[in-house]
Formats: sequence, C-alpha cells, structure tokens
Amino acid sequence: MSEKIAYLTPAWFKVLEEEAQAAVDTAAIEGARFSLLERFADAPEAFMPSSDLLAGFRIDVADGRATVRPGAAANEIADLVLELSWKGANQLARTPSGTPMDGLMGEFVEAGSMNVEGSLDDFPADINTIHDAVMARTLTYSV
Repeated sequence: MSEKIAYLTPAWFKVLEEEAQAAVDTAAIEGARFSLLERFADAPEAFMPSSDLLAGFRIDVADGRATVRPGAAANEIADLVLELSWKGANQLARTPSGTPMDGLMGEFVEAGSMNVEGSLDDFPADINTIHDAVMARTLTYSV
C-alpha cells in the first residue's frame, strides 16, 4: 500500500496530477479540453497557496495533457466548479466514488453547503478512477 500524503500539500497535488494524467492517457480522447475547479472558502489560512487564491485546486485537460494548479480564485470559472466547506472537502476526499460519494454530495447540496456550477459530462477521463486512486493515498484532516 502506498504512503498516505496530507491533503492539499505539494506532494498531494503531484499525486493528483499524476493520477489525472494516467486517466487521461487511458481515455485517449484526442483534442479534449476541460477545466475542473474545487474551491474551499472557509479553509484555514495555511491551506491558501497565496493571498489571491483560496484553498482548492484546478485541473485543466488540454490536448491529452492534465495539469493541476493549487488554489482557486474567488471568482474563477471553469467547466465545472465545486464550492464547498473545508469540512465537506475533507469528507469527500476520504469517501469512495459511487453511492457513498453521490449520497454525501447530495446531502451537501441539499443543506446548502455545496454549490455546483457546470457538469462533468465532457470530462475526458474517468473522474471516479482519479478520485479513488487519489483518495487511497490521501490523509485528510479532522474538522
């Protein structure tokens, strides 16, 4: 089993990018472009990569290449934007895809603690494969 890496650390972002690239390579959809942004407005300041970026990340896929950038600007847009609480982000980061994740996300949306803009329909890889591979290596924080 791989070593667990603390959520939203430089090593964790590297794992996220590697897993996203592996999934994009497997899907091999030529010319695909997509951006996914996760933003956590109430995260502790230590998790904000700079004064102008909130905690979170952006995944961009363009022409077969997946890149990850730590942080998310408050008004930044993407094909899919997920805004949720720090607590919710940590819960999702340790929840496997499928029914458990779908249920948790539904609860967050219903409670108003998560906002979703856009759709994953055109993401050029299996997002669940990425999530589960990263989740297996993620050490989250208790909040």
